[in-house]
Amino acid sequence: MNRRPSLPIYFALATMASAACSANSGETPTSQYRVVKNLFPDSVQAVDLLFVIDDSNSMRENQESLAAWAENELFGVLGMPDGSPLDLHVAVVSTNVGAGSFAIAGCEADGDNGRFLQGSAGAACSSSGPFLIDVDDGIGGRTQNFTGTLGEAFACHAQLGVSGCGFEQPLEAMKRALDGSNSENANFLRPEALLAVVVVSDEDDCSAADNEVF
Repeated sequence: MNRRPSLPIYFALATMASAACSANSGETPTSQYRVVKNLFPDSVQAVDLLFVIDDSNSMRENQESLAAWAENELFGVLGMPDGSPLDLHVAVVSTNVGAGSFAIAGCEADGDNGRFLQGSAGAACSSSGPFLIDVDDGIGGRTQNFTGTLGEAFACHAQLGVSGCGFEQPLEAMKRALDGSNSENANFLRPEALLAVVVVSDEDDCSAADNEVF
């Protein structure tokens, strides 16, 4: 019998300004998130969940809201129909992949280059690896690489600070996180798992094949 997880899609009840990729609107969600649709992929018991989080200077309240939402709601609703938890890998990357050779504050070199992050510099998160692991140990328990709850551990990972590049490139950051170019991201992707990517940003994507646009 197929066991199908419920993967809720969340919607922020907020009006976000339509802006160029280099602009910061400064707007933040004004209401709680709510589920607008549940998707049911067939025969999936494991999910690799990547969050691509904007760390530019307008995102502090958004990151704090995301962390609070994760602690209170997100991981509690990710599960199998019978109530058992999914086998989860959860990783965080920033939207900062630099701006090529241009000397732009916050955009130096390749930025974070799609590397998995554990909060802002100096954060003391409770996890022992570059991404969070919460999987069935096969004997009735869970194998985890963090202390406390998954929501608490993720909340620490997700607060990246706001000193990142104002040219946000979430799609390029996602590509670099998953294409094997970062050896420290190894073992995140599993052949049996569904890959889900969540982009958290208040700007349009500014990924570019030619850095001259910056």
